[in-house]
Amino acid sequence: MINIRPITESDMDGLTGTAAYGGMTPEDKLLMVQESMRGDHDGKYFRMLTVLDGDTVVGFVNLYAPSGPQVVNIGLDTIEKYRGRGYASAAGKLALEYARDQGFSIACATISSDNTASLALNRHMEFVEIAEYTNKRGVLVKKLVKSLDRL
Repeated sequence: MINIRPITESDMDGLTGTAAYGGMTPEDKLLMVQESMRGDHDGKYFRMLTVLDGDTVVGFVNLYAPSGPQVVNIGLDTIEKYRGRGYASAAGKLALEYARDQGFSIACATISSDNTASLALNRHMEFVEIAEYTNKRGVLVKKLVKSLDRL
């Protein structure tokens, strides 16, 4: 059974197997986990959730609200050896419910335009593309949004 829960320091080893967090130093991973446990990054709402299949860590969800109390950015990352098994889809649905329960009304995702798997996943979760632009790192990205009012 797929479940999500707030990340703990004991989950840090699992971050190594992910695309988004695998290259981070142990110190940076620890700082990120500690910020999540406080619920704050640079004065903004921040939570990382661990995705579990039973007792096995299979991925992570990142929730960050840099622009205010109603909109939350959501990022999903499955540990590489567990990809293609539906974990991101199941975790995404749970994360959207979690975000709604935290008081957010809109979820958004910013995804590299060449990341076809993430784009397909977000479209499957009924996100709608609203923009495409080059971010400050020079990467062409798509911005997608979803209302959390009717989950």
